[in-house]
Amino acid sequence: MNKKIVIFLLLLITVISSLMATSLSKEEIISLALSNNKTLEIAKLELQNSLNSSSVNTLLPSISLESGINLTGSILNKQLNVATPTASTTVSFTISSKDKYQSESKELASLSANLGLEVSTSTVLQSVTTSYWNTASSFLAVQIAENNLETANTTCENQKAKYESGKLSSLALSQAELAVKDAQLSLENAKTTYESSLSNLEYLTGVQALSL
Repeated sequence: MNKKIVIFLLLLITVISSLMATSLSKEEIISLALSNNKTLEIAKLELQNSLNSSSVNTLLPSISLESGINLTGSILNKQLNVATPTASTTVSFTISSKDKYQSESKELASLSANLGLEVSTSTVLQSVTTSYWNTASSFLAVQIAENNLETANTTCENQKAKYESGKLSSLALSQAELAVKDAQLSLENAKTTYESSLSNLEYLTGVQALSL
């Protein structure tokens, strides 16, 4: 088996073992996201506000209360020219189409908010899972780049020794030195990618200074 492939597999096993043994697992990362993600917090708040608004029963009838005094009397009272006052009260119940429309609108808003939360949750779960593995793979890329730089430095030192002893051409030495610079650049790029991936994961989980 090719030596580079063996080294890659060993590094992969080491990184995965490290992730599983000492760092936050994917499930823990997802749990953090479900608890702290800003998008989900907004969706949950919108749903709660919608439910609170819908909890008011707008289908209750409006009540109109009217009262007055009627004057009634008997023949006897008429003879005495006296009228007997009696109180009267009228209660009317009205259910307006406006109230019904408002109730249906609030119910629709609640359903929409609930659907929004479900979609947001699904999107966040997918994003967090993708970000987790991107971060893990970019971390692995850093380890590989560091190993490649170490190998390039070792090779360059050997080439320098050969050049100084007259056993190597200047062109071969220049190629070895260029390989070191390329390895350094690759390492810098790998670190930048890892930091970007980790920053995105921190944003999705709402937790700073994550460690994978």
